[in-house]
Amino acid sequence: MALRRIAARLSATTLRWVVAGGLLGIWACGEREAEPTGPDDGVPGPPGEVIPEPPVEPDFPPLPGLVLQAPVRLQLTHEKRLLVTDYAARAVFLVDPASRQAVGGFRVEGRPLAVGWWGRRVFVGNATTRTVDVFDHRGAYQYSFGNGPGAVGDPKDLAIDDTLGLVFVVDGRSKVVRVFNVYGEPGKPIAGPGAGADRLQNPTGIALHDGQLFVSDYGDLRTGDPARIKIFDYDGGLVASVLGGNGGSRVRFARPQGLTVDAQGNVFLTEAMSGEVIVLDPEADVVRKTLGTWGSAPGQLRLPLDVVVMPGPKDVFVASFRNGRIEPFVGGGVLP
Repeated sequence: MALRRIAARLSATTLRWVVAGGLLGIWACGEREAEPTGPDDGVPGPPGEVIPEPPVEPDFPPLPGLVLQAPVRLQLTHEKRLLVTDYAARAVFLVDPASRQAVGGFRVEGRPLAVGWWGRRVFVGNATTRTVDVFDHRGAYQYSFGNGPGAVGDPKDLAIDDTLGLVFVVDGRSKVVRVFNVYGEPGKPIAGPGAGADRLQNPTGIALHDGQLFVSDYGDLRTGDPARIKIFDYDGGLVASVLGGNGGSRVRFARPQGLTVDAQGNVFLTEAMSGEVIVLDPEADVVRKTLGTWGSAPGQLRLPLDVVVMPGPKDVFVASFRNGRIEPFVGGGVLP
């Protein structure tokens, strides 16, 4: 679907807001040059060892008068509730999946994008300060990282390895995946800018599964390189690449955003341009099913930016940015 057709669906005010805010580079066409990076980006090796912490469920205070406005990224908690960053509200919400209403939250000094959770800590990618800000389970600020060695230019998304305590941050400005431990100590980055098979051009989302990183990437319209999902090991080696289209009529996704991987290895990918969730089997390179269509009615999506799949019932929840809500698909994770 052509970009102009999607843009026509948005009001002029909305389009100006999205472009001016630079939200996640939704309309990026590879026009920004990446910041220079060396092979190790000034970071000598892996980050330091992490002391395990038992998970503590978030218990945020109420935020009177503040509701979901523009949800961006999602994260399941230990008790299967939803952490949601809201770009417009400048807040992180704790959302009950049954009602899709916020039961608590905390404000962020800046525009929150990425979100993750480890132990008793909540990690928030801050687009304004270009840092990863860390809060405790009650929403109190603790510390920030990403503004020193291995600096983060644009924390679009993040994922955390619970066992190793490693934080993988998609840096959209430098077009690289930054690696830290949960204390903020940097490690050697993964991938980097370029047109090679193991490089990134416009990365947006990230998910972890079975010791591998799944990174969504817009590609580059200037060179005709299509969108892809690139799969890396923790050493940065390219494992596989799932093509979004072939440059002709076969286009499965063109503006991929957040993604998650189920226990069977199926990828649930939000596609911002067409307003749907695409479920792919990356090994067979086939689409298993799709969820949603473009629109504002129940079951429809406008600029979906992230997705989670609830273990057990396989319910799917999607951050529908322009609809200002979390859209449920009951049993949507059950595949034919």
